[in-house]
Parts: sequence; C-alpha cells; structure tokens
Amino acid sequence: FAGIAAIDNQEGGDIQASAYSGNAYGVYAISIFGDATVNNSGSIAASSFGGNATAITATSIFGDASVTSAGHTEAYSLDGNTTGIYASSLAGTASIDNSGEIQTGSVYGNTVGAYASTYFYTASVTNSGSIEASSIFGSATGALATSAYGIAEVINAETGTIQATSNYYAVGASVYGGEVGRITNYGSIAADAHSEYDFAYAYGTIASGGLGVNLNYGSISAEATVDNGGLAIATGAFSNASAATIVNEGSIEATAHAGDGFAVAYGANAYGLFNGVYNYGDVQ
Repeated sequence: FAGIAAIDNQEGGDIQASAYSGNAYGVYAISIFGDATVNNSGSIAASSFGGNATAITATSIFGDASVTSAGHTEAYSLDGNTTGIYASSLAGTASIDNSGEIQTGSVYGNTVGAYASTYFYTASVTNSGSIEASSIFGSATGALATSAYGIAEVINAETGTIQATSNYYAVGASVYGGEVGRITNYGSIAADAHSEYDFAYAYGTIASGGLGVNLNYGSISAEATVDNGGLAIATGAFSNASAATIVNEGSIEATAHAGDGFAVAYGANAYGLFNGVYNYGDVQ
C-alpha cells in the first residue's frame, strides 16, 4: 500500500473475470501512499449477472492513478452497473488515456465507458480510440471526468469516437470540475436515447463546475426519441457553470421526437451567471 502498484497486460494477454451475484473486476491496482498504474495492450473483460462489473481499476489515496489502454476493454452486467476503465485518487491526479477499444453495457444498471475521478487535482480522460457505452433501462455515459475542487477534462482526439446509447438517459461526454470542467472534441461524440414511453434525455456533451467549457472542432450529436408520446429532450453541447462557455468550430446537431408528446432540442446551451456561445461552424 505504501509503494507503487502497477499492472501491465501486454499484447496478446487475455484477462477475464466473471461473477454471478457479486462484483467482477478484471484488474485492480490500488495504493494508499504511492501511485497506481495500469497498462493494457491486450484484452481485459469483466462480467457479472447480478453485480457490478469493472474491467480496469486504478486507485490511490495520496498518489496518482493512471490507466493507459491500447487494447480491448469490456464490462457487462444484467442487473448491475458497469465501467470499462476507472481511475480515481483522493489527493492526486487521475488520468485515462485510451487508444484502443472500450465497450460497456448493462440491461438494468448504469454504464460508463471511461471514468476518471479526483477530489483536489486534475481528472482527465483522453481518447483517440473508440468508446461505446450502452444501457437499456439505466443511464449510459461514454466518458466522464470529475474533480470536486480541481480541473476535470475530457479530450477526444481526431481519431476518437465516443458513443452512448440508452432507452432513457444518454451522455456522450461529461465533466464536472470545481475549478474548471472542460471538454475538447476533435473527433466524434454522439448520444442516443430512444424509449417507447415516458421520457428520453440525450446530451452530446455536458461541461459543468466553476468554469464550464465546451470546445468543439469535430462533430457532436444528440438524439432523443419517445415513440408513443412523452418527453424527449436532446442537447448537443451543454455548459452549466458559474461561467459557461461554448466554442464551436465544427458541427453540433440535436434532434428530438416525441410523437404526440413534448419534444425539445437545443444545439448549444450555456447556462450560468456568465454565459457565452461562440459559433464559427454549424449548429442544428
């Protein structure tokens, strides 16, 4: 617990963990005073029938937590929550760098593709590969970064794709930073919520915190559909902070359908004490 905790799954390596009623963890690196790191160039999978499933976990209390994955990562559950990659630290940085594939899914639980979390410093998710998160009756979030008092950031590179799908609540990328929450997109981020009844909420990106910033140079899309009437809300880029800013030099699209119900679509929405939306591209 006092030193560095490191896991290296090299190319060709295959790790699988499965549980019936309990939780399943593919690999788990933990340290109290040192750093926790995981490197994956192979394949890591976790699945559970009734519990939660997390493929890769790196966590530290006073050190940094980091995950680098160029391989394949997947986590699935019927009833529980699932996470592809999770990096967390209380008093250090938490970072995820994915250039491979992340796939997560749940039927009744919530799912997150890549999740970086810290209290005091910087939490970041960088994606140049693909992230797919899907839930039927729960929420689905592609990339998530949170920092209670610091900076939270998601960077989606030009080759990066992030997709979140759910019947009811889907978010492509979301950040909360007590100081700054920032999403920078050069690739593709999409959220799709599609239900038969009741409601459907889809958000391409959500940036919130002290300063909430959405920077889009690629494509962001959100689609919300309720087949038989209800409430459908789709928002392409959403900044919700004391100072909320959206800068678009790419394309942002939001569509909502609700049959005989109520449908609302926002291409870009900045909400806070100080707001600014700057469009140099295409917003629909």
